[in-house]
Amino acid sequence: VVNLYNGSGYNESYTVQGLPMEDVMFAGVPYGEYSYSISKECKTPVTGTTTVDCANDMGVSVFAEAPVAKTVNDVFFFIGMTGAEAGTVVNLYNGSGYNESYT
Repeated sequence: VVNLYNGSGYNESYTVQGLPMEDVMFAGVPYGEYSYSISKECKTPVTGTTTVDCANDMGVSVFAEAPVAKTVNDVFFFIGMTGAEAGTVVNLYNGSGYNESYT
């Protein structure tokens, strides 16, 4: 999903269909400063800004990197039926050097 927006009410979104070399175009965008975000499930979002101006009627091109695969996530532990037992220690570790503890 590609979003183009500013702080003055302009907010447009486009979902990429997956066609080879698919370009995303927003037509008739008023001149000004815009932010953009590119997101896909399980990928790290890409964000940036661009300025829309005259550009000799050639449009404004933005070349952005594709989102890359995420490599981290959160792990939630729910301890106890009506509340956690105070002083309980939770350890999360693997054989590759990750070792975290929470009391």
